Amino acid sequence: MSNIAYRAELETDLNSHDEHSPHPLDAANITDSSTPFVRETKGFTSVISPKPPSTSKLSSIGWYTPAVIVGGFIGAMVIAIANYVYFYVIGGGDGRPIDEVGISQATNSFLILVFSRAFSTILTVSASSAFAQLLWWYLRRRSLPLEKVEALFQLNFGPLNLYQLGILKLVPLLWFFGLLLLLVPLSASLPGGALVVEQVARSATNAASIPALNVDFRGNGSAADFFKYAMFSTMPDGDYKMPILEYSAIGKRSLLEGAYLTRTSPCGVNCSYDLQFAAPSLQCKDANPVSTAKLYFNTDLNDTYAQNGFYRASHYPHNPNFKRVNDLYEFVMIWAESDGQRQNATLRALNCVAMAATYNAHVNYTNSIQTITVGITNEKPLNATALFYRSLFYGEQHAKDGPNGIEYIYPTYTHSKDELNALFHGCQLLSMAETLTEPLKGDAVYLGTDGYNRSSSLIQETPLTRAAYDEQTKDYTYMDYNLSPDILRDLMTNVSLSIFNDGQHLTSTSVTTETYRLSYVFKSPWRLIAVYAVDLIVTAIFLLLGSIAMFQNGVAATPGGFLQILCTTTHEHGTLNQLARQACSGGKEGMPERLMKLKVRFGEVVDMNEDSRFAAFGTEEETSLLVNERALSPLKRQQHD
Repeated sequence: MSNIAYRAELETDLNSHDEHSPHPLDAANITDSSTPFVRETKGFTSVISPKPPSTSKLSSIGWYTPAVIVGGFIGAMVIAIANYVYFYVIGGGDGRPIDEVGISQATNSFLILVFSRAFSTILTVSASSAFAQLLWWYLRRRSLPLEKVEALFQLNFGPLNLYQLGILKLVPLLWFFGLLLLLVPLSASLPGGALVVEQVARSATNAASIPALNVDFRGNGSAADFFKYAMFSTMPDGDYKMPILEYSAIGKRSLLEGAYLTRTSPCGVNCSYDLQFAAPSLQCKDANPVSTAKLYFNTDLNDTYAQNGFYRASHYPHNPNFKRVNDLYEFVMIWAESDGQRQNATLRALNCVAMAATYNAHVNYTNSIQTITVGITNEKPLNATALFYRSLFYGEQHAKDGPNGIEYIYPTYTHSKDELNALFHGCQLLSMAETLTEPLKGDAVYLGTDGYNRSSSLIQETPLTRAAYDEQTKDYTYMDYNLSPDILRDLMTNVSLSIFNDGQHLTSTSVTTETYRLSYVFKSPWRLIAVYAVDLIVTAIFLLLGSIAMFQNGVAATPGGFLQILCTTTHEHGTLNQLARQACSGGKEGMPERLMKLKVRFGEVVDMNEDSRFAAFGTEEETSLLVNERALSPLKRQQHD
């Protein structure tokens, strides 16, 4: 000891080090025994000259740890990109059916798990290595209680020590680094939810034969087929009579339901197609009921009886001359609007003209439920004058079937081919119109003395009727009708669509079918990108700090390495080793309180017994700040020397 001289002097700004503000220069490179040994304590610098010979082997960073840090980050980034590409390939755009992809759901779940685990594992390994560099950077510069040192070492592998808020106050950067090591594996499981499995509609368009309405179809053109495909019946002398029962029933059902009658899908559960067909429409307007009211009231009632009631709906007689008004087929409805009192009745009237029209229908089936969107064009009034001629089809009733179709017997009752086609077309549309107008005609009477009487009009059973029923009198006290030009037009449209749905004439058209197939869908790309980007960016910041710490330390630290702990606890005569020998083999319960509270740091130790110096853990008094001379600037290195 006599050959060692001590000199104490005030610490200069250059070599000033506070335990809360560590000097950026660190890590010893102890290679020259002639270099004065610098021991730093709080506020003073002690110089021991000459230094004892160093027993430490020349340390270096090497390539392995930087490769782990950089390579792990790059590997995680590659996995994130590969995960995105995989999701995009099997589920990009509108998705791809599982059977086309060829990857089962079980295999896909396994691959998603592989991506998640591989990303989190590789990135955590990289971050863990950087954490070790930063931890040892602090251990070289801060005297920390041994229990805190223990907790910091465990942060790398066991996040349970995050509950120790003392670490957050003491070294917040390492605490947040430990939190990152916990959150990366958890967040890495989120990108898998960006790929979902769901039923996706796939469309295909092909030509198909669809049953439709063709009012002009007359079979083989013979007289027999003329009446076979007619929607109307005729009188014995060939006059137009009325719709056949099949179609009048369709009109009544549509009127009672207040909607068109649907049909089962001819093309599958989910499909659609467009068809065009000829059918009647109504052009309606409000009319003045005063001048015409007498004509349309039921003439079977005498005037006196009629004056004691009011008539809810009108009818028109079968007289053909009555229907021919300026070559128009007119339908007039007259009814009384009131608040339920006879004396407050107000007559209203609607005048409608039957039109020959073209219907453009878009038919759609969704889960076998039909909806029709229709546009009505080319509306022209029906020629009622021609359709109500006497003995209109008398010649066809008595004709024979010839090689060219109809062979007439009576020359007086003949039609050219074009005339017959036009008359057949007009009567078909007329019969469709009368499937609506015939059920509506008649009278609905509310008599003041006898109460409500059921009438000949079907309107009272339709959704158009607004009625109030008195439970005490067991009778209706109020009855009115929801009628307007648009409502009557819609009723005719519903009847036409109902008959269209009953059509059996096959026609070829383009049918778009939709089949729902179980598919992979890359539904939330932002979810995958956001999670991976946040993980990589935040980790990159900590990796940069760890890399800087590693180069300042001058040596690469190994996370959790036993040899590293062994080589840094070699101060045999130090306080740390003496207290450690008093403890048991492990566990917090066997650790002396004094050992747990002992403040240690990793620095340069001088062992006077062996006349040597080396890097090891020790108390602040037993260690000096390790200085990595290669990290010093030339000026600082000269001043240090």
